[in-house]
Amino acid sequence: MRNLNALLEPVRAEAKLPALAAALVERGKLTVIGAVGRRRADSDEPVQRGDRFHIGSNGKAMTATLIAQLVEAGKLDWANMVAEVLPQIRRSIRREYWKATVEQLLTHRAGLPEDRAPDPQVFPRLWALRADQRLQAAEIILQQTPVRKPGEKVVYSNGGYVVAGAIAEAVGGKVWEELAALLRAWADPARGYTARMALLAEGSSSDYDHLSRFGEWDRSSVPVRQVLT
Repeated sequence: MRNLNALLEPVRAEAKLPALAAALVERGKLTVIGAVGRRRADSDEPVQRGDRFHIGSNGKAMTATLIAQLVEAGKLDWANMVAEVLPQIRRSIRREYWKATVEQLLTHRAGLPEDRAPDPQVFPRLWALRADQRLQAAEIILQQTPVRKPGEKVVYSNGGYVVAGAIAEAVGGKVWEELAALLRAWADPARGYTARMALLAEGSSSDYDHLSRFGEWDRSSVPVRQVLT
């Protein structure tokens, strides 16, 4: 198996990353892999191939896909407003967000403040919540002072996707973890995807926001070339 470390290290150093890993799976087999750098920026302990990497905002694509499937199923509309789909918290959030739509939440146009850096007034309240308190998280986020009117301007907001996740849960009638089954239902290439992947073993468990424990898979569809024009 080819080792990618020599190729990855210059990239990691130039980008000033604590660690960087990459792998290539061909026809269901791991053929190339590498992991360079340190486990923590403040530690000299080297990263290992089996370490988990947080994939951060890739979770947004998953949230948007779930929302799109609910729209396709007729359970939600892109134009649905926050006050319509989350009536439980309508009275406790700022009125400016009542008419913010699902589409605006997903395109960073809901008027929520930019939150790439944690807000010291908001994030401690969010971290104190349990995993089953997503509606409360949405309520806290929608109590912030808006920086724009809904639809007026793009302002990057992680919070908008938290609210979108709460909406998906509310209209889907299932918790987030169960909603992930909607994605699995689309793993069949006949439904539109031409490739799929699983964890190291089919029975392995992991939350949606991590890579596979070992960065490798035991099943994968063989890519099929398609002419899309």
